[in-house]
Amino acid sequence: MKTMLATCMFLLGADIAEGQEAIEQKPSRVARAAPNDPFFELQPGFPKMEVLPAWEISRGSPNCLIGFIEFGIDLQHQDFPNGCIEEYQLPGMDHPDTWRNHVHGTGVVGMVAAVVNNGKGIAGLVPDCRVLVASHGTDESFKENPHTWNNLIVK
Repeated sequence: MKTMLATCMFLLGADIAEGQEAIEQKPSRVARAAPNDPFFELQPGFPKMEVLPAWEISRGSPNCLIGFIEFGIDLQHQDFPNGCIEEYQLPGMDHPDTWRNHVHGTGVVGMVAAVVNNGKGIAGLVPDCRVLVASHGTDESFKENPHTWNNLIVK
């Protein structure tokens, strides 16, 4: 358990020494309540990473910015509170309205940043972190402008 919890805490941005102390103080047999998000039970990786005990130490930090490069994202999704996720549309790329609410980007970002205990959807691993999604638009526009990817990485 200690190794998995330390790994999860690293992902959450928590201090490992602080986490080790918390592990020593809290026996692993203590039951921890799962969030009320209806699809939490369908997130099999969370029990394996021992997220519930890690959340007692940290759920991330607004000082931590996590970046994604995706086709697009539904910024109005019920699991994303207003302003917690920012989107940057890569210039020179085709961003049709049909791609604005792209399922893949919404799902991937949701696994990391979805609100916990809002009674909706799933729970995010580090809901207290800030998220920036760089939308690259359609595959065709991305293939036509590969330099845009490199310019984003340099920034």
